[in-house]
Amino acid sequence: MSGVSVRVTLLAGADAIHAQGGEMIRGRLSAAVLAGALMLGVAAPASGQKMTVYPLPDTLWPDASAPIGQPLTLKPGDELMRATVMQTRKLTLSEPVKVSIDRFSDDLAIGEELTTVIGSDSTEVILGRGPYFCGRDQRSRSELAALLIGGFGSKFRSIVRFCFIDSNRDGTLDQVFLAGAKDKALQKTFPIDPVRYSSEALVPRDASQYLRLRYRKYVLESNKVQLELEVFENGKKRVFDYVIYEGPGGVAFQEQPYRQTNPKKVPYPAVFTNILGASVAVNGVDPDGTARFEIRRNFRPSLFRPVSIQTQMIFIYM
Repeated sequence: MSGVSVRVTLLAGADAIHAQGGEMIRGRLSAAVLAGALMLGVAAPASGQKMTVYPLPDTLWPDASAPIGQPLTLKPGDELMRATVMQTRKLTLSEPVKVSIDRFSDDLAIGEELTTVIGSDSTEVILGRGPYFCGRDQRSRSELAALLIGGFGSKFRSIVRFCFIDSNRDGTLDQVFLAGAKDKALQKTFPIDPVRYSSEALVPRDASQYLRLRYRKYVLESNKVQLELEVFENGKKRVFDYVIYEGPGGVAFQEQPYRQTNPKKVPYPAVFTNILGASVAVNGVDPDGTARFEIRRNFRPSLFRPVSIQTQMIFIYM
């Protein structure tokens, strides 16, 4: 028996609505911002084309009460600054809708929320310009069958979703497609009777979802101060490898969970000039770990997504 480690990274440019300075603007979202996003669509077989959609990332929103420019004295474990998490776009149905494609069907009620997604360039060639709005997951085959045979010989991914389009931007959904279809004949939009919906921008997530920067620890032997970027979901600290976020001009940046001073190379004060757009100075530290900080610039409002690197093991029996 031999094991093969496989990692697939999906990157795609896409149009998205994002927030900057409190105004909703349209911009070109850098491909890397979508890395680590949950894939709803798939690469089709040779007879079809790639049709991939990704959930629109949440928006990082800085806390306006952050003490910018003021001296801060903190102990290890203390919070330095935080940001709230906003749902970038929330869409709910104002009318019920029932749809069917091939052997799948769904019945969506008034008030149901659809997931806002954005498409890769190849998806937009097929479907037209997004965003798109998707309903609940539907399983195309049993979980066991999906694990044993994957997608071989199937016209669908193991999970499919009905996704809707407002083609003329008039506040009604008038087209639908099936995300997860691999058959070229099903990789298209289907007209439906117009369905009204309501849409909100920058809707605060639950208070248990937030991001913060804290003074993690002090290393006496090296006189180093370590900061930690933490992301909380449902009140629980999330484990992640890095955060991808949108910088000025739509350029994608990566932020690691930890930042640490190195006073042997850079004596205090040490300045971290870009932590999710924030600038933080460590002005000095005492032997008991009491450190002096200054927040010189707040977090930048931006699309962001924590990313956890996953490795899938595929075992081949010989």
